[in-house]
Amino acid sequence: MTVPAFRITSAGKDLTEAIKRRLISLTVKDEAGFESDCLRLQLADSPPLLPPAEGTRLDVALGYGEELIDVGTFATRPVSLKGPPAVASIEASVLDCFPSLRMPKKRSWKTRPLEEIVEQIAIENGLQTSIDPV
Repeated sequence: MTVPAFRITSAGKDLTEAIKRRLISLTVKDEAGFESDCLRLQLADSPPLLPPAEGTRLDVALGYGEELIDVGTFATRPVSLKGPPAVASIEASVLDCFPSLRMPKKRSWKTRPLEEIVEQIAIENGLQTSIDPV
């Protein structure tokens, strides 16, 4: 039987086991287009936990068993508390790693091959290209 698994780290420190002991739910919403992906953790807050500071970076990987896939780096927002029972909700938004890709640009490449166009856009945004030869 395949068991869902996750890993959450912050500043190189693995927080997974500490989160597992308190975990109520973990949701990662993968939004389309330019909408921001988000993370939501609901944790038992008894005994009270030390909440992360706003803007704390969380690196998240999801999968099954030992096979995890990185789903992003998220920046935390202020923690909300509810109860009883005491529950801490930690919400975070994906960090915008490539803001230059969101900037609208107008240009024309009438006679250039697709490979050159992709390479130019990648260079401008500090990315590497990967094009299927087919």
